[in-house]
Amino acid sequence: MESANKLVSIIIPTYNYGRFLPQTISNLKTQSYPHWEAIIVDDGSTDKTEEIINEACLEDKRFKYIKQENQGVSVARNTGIKAATGQFIQFLDADDLLSKDKLYLQVQHMLLNPNIDISYVSNQYFADNYPDKLFPDKELTGTEWVLKIDANGFEAIKSLVDRNIAVISSPLMRASALSLSSGFPTGVKHLEDWEFWLELALKNAHYQFFPNPKATTLIRVHSKSASYEINEMQLRDISFRKKITQYLKNATLSKLEYNDILKVNTKKRNNLIKELMYKIPLGNKDLLNKIKQITPRSTFYRFYIKYLNYQRKLFIKNIQKKLSLKASK
Repeated sequence: MESANKLVSIIIPTYNYGRFLPQTISNLKTQSYPHWEAIIVDDGSTDKTEEIINEACLEDKRFKYIKQENQGVSVARNTGIKAATGQFIQFLDADDLLSKDKLYLQVQHMLLNPNIDISYVSNQYFADNYPDKLFPDKELTGTEWVLKIDANGFEAIKSLVDRNIAVISSPLMRASALSLSSGFPTGVKHLEDWEFWLELALKNAHYQFFPNPKATTLIRVHSKSASYEINEMQLRDISFRKKITQYLKNATLSKLEYNDILKVNTKKRNNLIKELMYKIPLGNKDLLNKIKQITPRSTFYRFYIKYLNYQRKLFIKNIQKKLSLKASK
């Protein structure tokens, strides 16, 4: 098979992840597919990141180092894209890992299927310091969430409107497909990868899940996954779904397809609003105002009334519980 000279560009943005980089670098060196370049974009780190990457570059010329002022992960990935010279693109966060045969098997898969633009694989999560205990979900509960599709056009768009279909390091994509995208969106903190993959789907990119168990990506779960970040991500999700509506208006879809996907998007948005609202303590006006700013007025007040009713029932239930405990003494 013609694969010996097919170069994979691995794009790794990093910001103060020096403690993870040695393992990530070592992991890449053990890849069974040797034809890669790793472009590590240092997004203004203040730890030992520069020292670690420079040492890697001296030891192995496949590593490339780019340093820039802190501008966020999207800008860092876009910088890496501009510097990439490979026929295939692999994104990788600086704290994550790839299975030994991921690159080899996915390159073969892409060469055998020239109609595919993006091949993506299953992901496994592991708690920091427990790399041998793997889970299919970030919550480490064993819940499978990856949508396994072989599609372009309507089906691919609908799947990506439903939810992001893969973590950032799961896909291997053809470099030629980058011409369909304007790059990772800047000025946002979360879900930039989801928007990137959706834009490609809207431009008719073909996605195919590759089920080989030897081709996986390993995602580290560590202390930066805080509840505050979860709230912020949900807010970003609600805000992004408003943007999806604009994307759909410019998509090449039939009226029936457009209405079908819009229905999916609206239902997902409303479920998110309800879920986030019901977690808010009664006095937290700040979070309520954030939801209000990114939600249609009528939708917000419809859920706000339900939220107040829910809080009323919760208050009565707590009073009854206290009275019951007091009476039992």
